[in-house]
Amino acid sequence: MKALAHALAYAAAFVAAAGAAAPAEADTVADILGRGGLLGGWAVDCGAPPSLQNPHVDYLPAPSGAVSRELHFAAGEAQGIFTIEAAELRDGGVIGIREVVDKLGNFAGLHFDESILLSPDRRRTRTMRSVDSSGRIVIDNGIVVAIHKESVWMNKCGDAGPPRT
Repeated sequence: MKALAHALAYAAAFVAAAGAAAPAEADTVADILGRGGLLGGWAVDCGAPPSLQNPHVDYLPAPSGAVSRELHFAAGEAQGIFTIEAAELRDGGVIGIREVVDKLGNFAGLHFDESILLSPDRRRTRTMRSVDSSGRIVIDNGIVVAIHKESVWMNKCGDAGPPRT
């Protein structure tokens, strides 16, 4: 009887340890970007239509937890569509993302690693660093390398719309 009680105690301890060692469910990209405040619509001027000087950007969560980024330079269909493959919250209000271009001229398939700075009130955002998959630095320390100008501050225009399917 004592051996049976010992065996049952051992089995219970094993089951408890196995349950404690089970991996926790990983956060989705949408979870991370939601906590960081990036989901939703952004523009230089939310009241003005999209243009080259006033791009509109939407970070749209899908039911799966994935997030797409749509870029509008004009009304209607998005001119750029990106899939955000990974995201992380960093110190100092920075969100790191890795995305792939689904649609944007002849850039489809290109990957970008970006660091996006959010203001403390999470109402403004600016890309501080962007490097493409070839290693080319597009934005460095908030400066667009090709034109030697600061990346623009985007303002929060609204919450994310309905989830995309």
